Amino acid sequence: MSMSRSTIQELCDFVQHKPSQILGNKFFDSRIVCQVDVAHKGDKYEPRIFIISKFRIFLLMGKTTSSLKIEKSFHVLTIKALQVDEELLVIHIDDGGHKKKISVKCPPAHPAIHLARQCLSAIKHYFPDFGSHLPTSIDVTPPTLYTEFSSLPSASPRPCHSFRRTYAALCDFYDQPYREEVSWDVEKIYTANKLRDLKIDDFSHLLPKDLLPIVGVLQYSSYFTGLICDGVRVSSEVIDVILSVIRKSHSLKKLQLRSCALPKDFVTLLASALHNNQNACLEHLDISRNPLDDKKGFTILASVLPRIVQLRYVNVAECALTDKSINLLCTGLYNGMTSCKSGGMQITELILSANPIKDDISSIINLVSICTSLRVLDLSDTGCHLDKLWNALKFGGLQIEKLLLNGCTLGGKRSEGVQTAKEYFSMAVNLTHISFNNTSMPSEYLKSVLLGLAANQQLQPFRLDLDATCEKGSASVLDACIGGIRCETLSLRDNNLDADLQGVLQSLMMVQCLRRLDIGGGNMNQLKKNNKQAHVINKILLDVVKLYSEEGCLEELILSESRLENK
Repeated sequence: MSMSRSTIQELCDFVQHKPSQILGNKFFDSRIVCQVDVAHKGDKYEPRIFIISKFRIFLLMGKTTSSLKIEKSFHVLTIKALQVDEELLVIHIDDGGHKKKISVKCPPAHPAIHLARQCLSAIKHYFPDFGSHLPTSIDVTPPTLYTEFSSLPSASPRPCHSFRRTYAALCDFYDQPYREEVSWDVEKIYTANKLRDLKIDDFSHLLPKDLLPIVGVLQYSSYFTGLICDGVRVSSEVIDVILSVIRKSHSLKKLQLRSCALPKDFVTLLASALHNNQNACLEHLDISRNPLDDKKGFTILASVLPRIVQLRYVNVAECALTDKSINLLCTGLYNGMTSCKSGGMQITELILSANPIKDDISSIINLVSICTSLRVLDLSDTGCHLDKLWNALKFGGLQIEKLLLNGCTLGGKRSEGVQTAKEYFSMAVNLTHISFNNTSMPSEYLKSVLLGLAANQQLQPFRLDLDATCEKGSASVLDACIGGIRCETLSLRDNNLDADLQGVLQSLMMVQCLRRLDIGGGNMNQLKKNNKQAHVINKILLDVVKLYSEEGCLEELILSESRLENK
């Protein structure tokens, strides 16, 4: 039985003025309230009250104010299509995988095109950056609604692209409580410090599910350009939202998920998300300190990376990756750099440290040989065989600033890499930090490196780390060659130099730019064991004092863990 026009108006007026009585305290106002006829299946239409309140759409049934109840409600983000056909508005929704179609016959006072615009206005109010997502998120008919979206009324802006509103809408979407302190922190702290990277660490004191709407904001906000999680174990639900951010964001430039217990198949999920985002603009990717060896995942990622041409920084340190995974990653980067599309990517930092890549480094060689944009190469603790790398560095690595080769492997004194290493270090133009810590260097190899650096007049004073590198006979090489290099910081810890340390120190007096020297650790162990060598230690300490003379420039000397007090 149909209701009279006055009864319908009474019901609409009641909801308009007292929405919270029907919809709950969260929904204390309404954008629109009108009577419509609704069909969920087929052509059977029944009268309902249609309401847009905040970020939800409600359908009410009932013939009196006391009998009104919610038949259905859905979040504006579940709308996948809005189709206007004269007086009919068809809404397609996808609510957690449950796809439904709602056909709404609209009254003359509220035509279908008007209701469609109101739905889009509600989305724009809570997601002010949604315009760029609209064409791929909602199928709109007529298409003119796409161009109208930008001219729809806008709410007064709030800090961080109205984070508060988007966060509130997503709290409802993820069925989590709204927390005022979250909005306050973002509006005050992030705004005051102009922070564009959202740090999950800042909210780790909250319950894991509280993170869902916070992280979810990045799916639609162009304010935040980075997502950082460092040392916080994230739940599978949060990971799902992170993947949704990667899949949907048009602004995400930095993704840092370091030591946060990512699942082993995360690389597969990451690659799929990047593949589905045609607007991905990722520049900084750090998934270090997570066990992520997954050949299948890196195979997919290698096919996706060439399209991420903005990528500059890649860090997969301590991910327990095998040679195969590293090769696939480097092949993907190589293909990205050689791609003709958009000029190809320009990788500036590549960090592969603490992954066991002892055997096959062919892909690294290929990558380094063409990557003239590279400024940081970190192969620390990989066990990587360096002999074959020097030629690649001569071609593509002359602009490198930080070359970290700790814990790698070098050939013997007759290795072909000895001469090539010398050539590289004599040609490099931007080196500021070179590290061979814990990389055992035959004396001929050490000599070639030092002579190459001594012959290089292009380098500004640099940092050189040679902790625990010296093999038998290397002390004489240090004595003969160290005085010719222009290092500002030098570390020689744990080299068992003993009596030879005196000659090394005297040579260092020739290095006029030396500011910081570390000769701590196990460098005088044998001297301390032999009481007859006390005078040698005294001479060494006198030479240390000379380094502090007016002629010298030394500002800092480190003798930690040398245990001189035990003598």
